[in-house]
Formats: sequence, C-alpha cells, structure tokens
Amino acid sequence: MKKPVLFLLISLISVCQLFAQSTEDRVSIIRMNFNKVNSMEVENQSTGCKSAERRTISNDGFGENISYPQSSTQCKYPGGYKIITSKFEGWEWGATVKFYFKNDILFFVFSNYTNVMGLYELRTYYNNGRVLRFLSKDVYNVEGYGTSNRDLTKNSEDYNWISEFNEEKLSQSYKILK
Repeated sequence: MKKPVLFLLISLISVCQLFAQSTEDRVSIIRMNFNKVNSMEVENQSTGCKSAERRTISNDGFGENISYPQSSTQCKYPGGYKIITSKFEGWEWGATVKFYFKNDILFFVFSNYTNVMGLYELRTYYNNGRVLRFLSKDVYNVEGYGTSNRDLTKNSEDYNWISEFNEEKLSQSYKILK
C-alpha cells in the first residue's frame, strides 16, 4: 500500500514541476518573439500598415456626453508577425494597448493604463488563447511612487479583469480598423 501512494506522490510532484518548467519555457519563447518583432518595429521593417480613428461618445460622470478619440494601427512584419497598437480614452482614464501576434495567434499584450489613481504597465502572456502570466507594475500611483512587477496570474479577480479588458480592447481595435 505504501509503494503505490509514494509512487503517486512522486508522479504528482514531477507533473507539477514539468508544468512549471513548461510555463517558464513558454514565457521565454514569448519574450524572444516580442524582442524579435519589437526590434523590427523600431527599425521600420513593416511590410505594410493601416490606421484608422474614430470618436466614442461617453458620459463624463456629470451627465454630459463627451466625444473621446480612439485610434488603431495594424502593422505586419516578416516571419508572420503583426502588431496592433490602439489608443483609447474615456472619462478619467486612457490606455495605449499593443497586441502582438505570430501567424495571427495572440502571444503578448502590453498596456499603459492611466486613471485618476495612477499610471500602470500591464503585461499579459498568452498560450493558446489563455492567459499564461499577468504582470502589473504601478509606474506612478496616488501615493506618488511605483512598484516592481507583480505576478497577478493566480488572483482570479485580476485575471478576469485583464482577460476581459484585453478581449474588449482587441475587439474595439478590429472595429476601428474595419
């Protein structure tokens, strides 16, 4: 009886280590792809870009409707890479969101998000359409200082928020670009 339980325990630990290593391996590949396409962007190596703008009407919190600018640019790069850069504004918030794709599969999202409470950098790593890792950094907050990267992947509230935020902003980006 003790041998099967010990074998099961060792197997379970091995599987957990394999998963953890697989996550780190995938994050390393994502970072490599990000660095590759980012350097192509900096060196203006796109094979074509298209841009569009629109305005969104939204309530300002005092009963007035205000028109806010929204814009998106989509650029394609050699090797099947694509970057969609979008800028959004609303009442007391703004965001610049960059979506990174390889062969039309989303692998990374970088966001600068500002609101009345501060400026935040958000990094989302994707694997097969699911959030693999979510890092957040307060660049500046109401206390006047920033924080280092925090891994919020295991926090379900933050995980759900970033999943919905990225999904909504990507959908809006495609609508702007149509």
